[in-house]
Amino acid sequence: MSNPFEHEGSRELLYTIMHPRGLDIASAAKIAGVGRTTIYEAIKTGALPAFKFGRRTIIYRDDLQAWMNAQPRLVLVKG
Repeated sequence: MSNPFEHEGSRELLYTIMHPRGLDIASAAKIAGVGRTTIYEAIKTGALPAFKFGRRTIIYRDDLQAWMNAQPRLVLVKG
């Protein structure tokens, strides 16, 4: 019996299912390691683009990554 994920098209489908382009608030918060309130605040201030799809708020994965990259870095100084 052959593996259904051996074909390139099947791999792409599996990747798309496991890594959706659009994320809901809970998923975005989990990926970013922050609370849902932080995500909502970033959307409210315009720092994190989002759109509504029906009643759901959706954030593109690339926009979440860009927002995370824009956050200030923690600098540790040994003293």
